[in-house]
Amino acid sequence: GTRENPTVVPLGTTLRYKQNFAKVNKSITKLSIGDPNDSRSPHWTNIDLSEYMVIDKFHIDNYQTQFAFSEMEDGNYADALGMFLEILSYDPDNFEALNMIGVVEYALGNINDALSHLSDAIDVSPNTAVTYVNRHWIYRDRGEIDEAIDDLTRAINISPDQPDFYGYREREHLINGNISKAR
Repeated sequence: GTRENPTVVPLGTTLRYKQNFAKVNKSITKLSIGDPNDSRSPHWTNIDLSEYMVIDKFHIDNYQTQFAFSEMEDGNYADALGMFLEILSYDPDNFEALNMIGVVEYALGNINDALSHLSDAIDVSPNTAVTYVNRHWIYRDRGEIDEAIDDLTRAINISPDQPDFYGYREREHLINGNISKAR
């Protein structure tokens, strides 16, 4: 854009790092930051991004992941889903993308797809408690309370210091009519 008609870039936020993330198109090769006509503020011009994208792929991928999270927080589930699917296209065992695709599919009402992706995430990283908790919601909605309880028990075994997990499991036992196990 120009000074008179600037380009507006949507910003995303992530609560994890308290930073703002603008979407970065991987085809960008040069970037300028700040206003070179304003001597009171810092500015950088013609930054060559190609060397950074080649040298440090992890950070670019992490940036894309964080932007997808910000899209989710804004309720743009379809956009977030597309970004996570893109990550899987070049990194099929990306645990975070698999887990979050499951969460987004669940939010969109695609229960079978959600279950499939969360199960894939568990296969990739079986010692991550949050994925079992995420998957338990699907089992619960499908009326498969025993499976939901099993997933919550796995989550508790992995992260016994999470009190919410115990509360969720207690609720599932109550739904299942097992008052003695709920205590």
